[in-house]
Amino acid sequence: MLMQFSLPNVQHVWTLWPILFAFVILLLLLIFWIFQFVELMSLDDERFPGVYARLGWVAAFIVLWMVTPFAFLLWRSRQSHALGSSSKDGPPPPSSRRRSQLRRAEQRARYSTGEHSS
Repeated sequence: MLMQFSLPNVQHVWTLWPILFAFVILLLLLIFWIFQFVELMSLDDERFPGVYARLGWVAAFIVLWMVTPFAFLLWRSRQSHALGSSSKDGPPPPSSRRRSQLRRAEQRARYSTGEHSS
């Protein structure tokens, strides 16, 4: 008696490659999304142009989850370039809200020391 060996049917394996490729791409996008979202949440409030800018970015990250990490990366690179935020330049300039808070604190300090002008 002779035993016959047959090759396994591997035709279905070739149909799995596109699914596996799509899975790897989605996994990489998820990892990139997480890193960008963490970066968004770790930025100081002074980095955002308005009071509700961070909330807008969070909503965009949730609703437009495929494109927002790339848009945020572009916005962050343009903003850091515009602010010149290298380590030797120091912190970014304060926002308008922060400037008004500092101005009021200065006025209170001058008033309490008697340096105010009438």
